[in-house]
Amino acid sequence: MVAYGLAENTLAVSLHGRQTLTVNKLLLQQRTLHNELAQPRNNNQIQLVSCGKPLERIELRIVDPDLRTESRRESDRGDLA
Repeated sequence: MVAYGLAENTLAVSLHGRQTLTVNKLLLQQRTLHNELAQPRNNNQIQLVSCGKPLERIELRIVDPDLRTESRRESDRGDLA
């Protein structure tokens, strides 16, 4: 079981619904998420594992760490707030 917790805020914010995605490493470094079919021995891919879905009554936002603005697209990466 995988969960993501914000110790300074609460015990846990997500649980259940874990998923694994295979994404393009070079595009990820450029802040773009591109889901791909996993290829054996592909050095340009990396697997990302989600921490599940937010628990009931928990609201999460993805925030751009540089701009400090809320991300709007599902494919954006950033910090949890």
